[in-house]
Amino acid sequence: MKWPKLIPHMGSGFIGLILLLVTSAVLANQTSRSAWIIDVNGAISPSTSDFIVSNLQASVEERTAHFILRLDTPGGLSVSMRVIIKHILASSIPVVTFVSPKGARAAGSIFLLIASAIRILWEYERGVIFLLGRFYSVKGPGLIITIPIIQRMVGVQLRTIVLDVPTQDVISKDNASVKVNAVIYYRIADPEKSIIKVEDFNQATSQLSQTRLRSVLGKYELDDMLSSRDQVNKAIQEILDQQTDGWGIKVTNVEIKHVDLNESMVRAIAKQAEAERERRAKVIHALGEMEASVKLSEAAGVLSKQPQALQLRYLQTLTEIAGERTNTIVFPLPIDLVSKLQEIQIGNLMDDK
Repeated sequence: MKWPKLIPHMGSGFIGLILLLVTSAVLANQTSRSAWIIDVNGAISPSTSDFIVSNLQASVEERTAHFILRLDTPGGLSVSMRVIIKHILASSIPVVTFVSPKGARAAGSIFLLIASAIRILWEYERGVIFLLGRFYSVKGPGLIITIPIIQRMVGVQLRTIVLDVPTQDVISKDNASVKVNAVIYYRIADPEKSIIKVEDFNQATSQLSQTRLRSVLGKYELDDMLSSRDQVNKAIQEILDQQTDGWGIKVTNVEIKHVDLNESMVRAIAKQAEAERERRAKVIHALGEMEASVKLSEAAGVLSKQPQALQLRYLQTLTEIAGERTNTIVFPLPIDLVSKLQEIQIGNLMDDK
């Protein structure tokens, strides 16, 4: 890595002092190879802005400590300049710009240097500020000004994040194999902890949710997974919320989306449901027979008290039979004759005794 050259064109003593301090900080950090440095010579054009933006994105992906842009340019297209400034403001790492202006565009170059220290955070964003590698404060929303090289800001969003948990193979308490997926809603409650305590809180929450989904569902039977989802969701949410509290994360809700069963398990559940329906049908039929027997017993008691009622019932039955189209032949037999025959039979039995 080459040693940067001191800028020969310093418009004023104040600007020269700033650039000298920044250059000294860069020189002190050269040995750690923590900076991404690019040189740009000539006028600013669309191809130049694309080159700067692509290198800045690569620097962000590799998480370098800072990005250094050394410009030797008389200026260029205003559109390309705005593109460069836009990406510098949106960068998550400090951007330091060295400018050696030529001509009347020096003011625009100075603005690039100042813009590297300015951040604008939306209402749902917070910035975790580090000073010389140590935690300094949490700022935002609004206009945030940082000192290049010395301070670094890491942005965090406070909006609710929706995490889709991939399909997990789960064995229930009654040894049923199912595939379950879920969705988790969480948000950042403490920006400081979410940046300092864990490297990547999104990845950490995703991995933890997958393992806890399998372990919690393994404590429930298949019928409980299908019928008591609210209780299962609440149990998973409480466990995740407790374990992610140290990362500054608040798990607000957990919802199980699908419980997929294999074909053999579907057939077994269908047989179980059919047997349950048959059992209920037999129970209902037995209850109906019991209620009918009670009513028949009560009717027999009423008819025994009024012999004429039995005669009327007999005639009613004959009327119903005669009204049907049937080949049945009915011989009316007087009830009195039947009762006499019963009395004779009872008398013969008494004589035998």
